[in-house]
Amino acid sequence: MDRVIVNHVKNPFDPFSSREIIEFPQGVTVSEILTAIGSDADPLPVISINGQVLSENADLSAIRPTGAVVICTPPEGGGGGGKNILRVVAMLAVIVTAQVWAMPVAVGLSAAIGVTGPLAMGLASGLIMAAGSLLVNALIPANVADVSGRSASDYSKSPTYGWEVSGNTEAEAVAWPPCTTRTTRLAATPPP
Repeated sequence: MDRVIVNHVKNPFDPFSSREIIEFPQGVTVSEILTAIGSDADPLPVISINGQVLSENADLSAIRPTGAVVICTPPEGGGGGGKNILRVVAMLAVIVTAQVWAMPVAVGLSAAIGVTGPLAMGLASGLIMAAGSLLVNALIPANVADVSGRSASDYSKSPTYGWEVSGNTEAEAVAWPPCTTRTTRLAATPPP
């Protein structure tokens, strides 16, 4: 085989529609492939050569693949030093706690306000979930996107945050969605 076929998967959650297949000449190194596709950032993507996954400490400048290479870029964001993983675990603990303590709290609610049965269980688990969510958000705040570099004009053109009325999306030679039905009203002309 005189070429190396690289399958670059940009989104691991949608591998078929986000992949890009590129051909390289034989003799190219993995490091050169990563530089060419713009995926040489930290963290390194997962690299598989002919079905064998490379280790994280492999010397990418010395490996010259033959055949097929699959490069899967890891999803960006969500790191935050492990805060998001801790938030997920904490919210799972809140869910389990709500299920365990729903019955005793429901008994207390039925004695206090006279609500019984499924309504008491629903109120109890809802109160526990709300209190637990507030506690988790206070102790482990969510990662917020940095928008300090944006100006107000960036949001003014946004269809979500902009104040301006959006334009008409219909134009000549633009297909209508299949679920849209159009009726044309003809002006009624009085008989002569």
